[in-house]
Amino acid sequence: HRDSVLELIYYEYVLSQDREQPISDLELQQRFPDFQADLQKILNVDHLFRTTGDTKSDEEFGDYELQEILGRGGMGVVYQARQRKLNRLVAVKTIDTLSSLNPVAVARFRSEAELIAKLQHPNIVQVYEISAQLGVPYFSMELVNGGTLSEAMSDRPLMPMIAARIIETLARAVHLSLIHISEPTRLRRI
Repeated sequence: HRDSVLELIYYEYVLSQDREQPISDLELQQRFPDFQADLQKILNVDHLFRTTGDTKSDEEFGDYELQEILGRGGMGVVYQARQRKLNRLVAVKTIDTLSSLNPVAVARFRSEAELIAKLQHPNIVQVYEISAQLGVPYFSMELVNGGTLSEAMSDRPLMPMIAARIIETLARAVHLSLIHISEPTRLRRI
């Protein structure tokens, strides 16, 4: 129940930001004193991820400069970023503002990152780092250019041979990676 109320308060705040007189952080916290600690965390995260249109212009996020949003999912956002220490482009996946307050969502997000990090195959992105910034979990990974499967299929279904090759590539990558996770010594002998 408390999470639902907090979600409604946050959405009111977000919607107000497009108005002529948006709700200030202070006003929001004064209106809802019982939620002050949670609201402070939400507002910190919200300001960290506040975007202009579809891009973030070089916002700092740990060792990363977030450059643009590559995609949004059920509980996260993926950015193209530059990793400053290694001067390379990477993808950074973060949990979204409201999910960052939900311990179950945070645990699921971290599990996803740890599982992907264990998968090793040329057709699966490599995870570089799992960490948190201002209490917001994230992981950085290899940046792969070329679009998504959804984009490739946006106009029409794929031709059967192309679809079969993609499915075969995915199945082999997942299969070999799962063997590697469950039986690492067996994979080395292959």
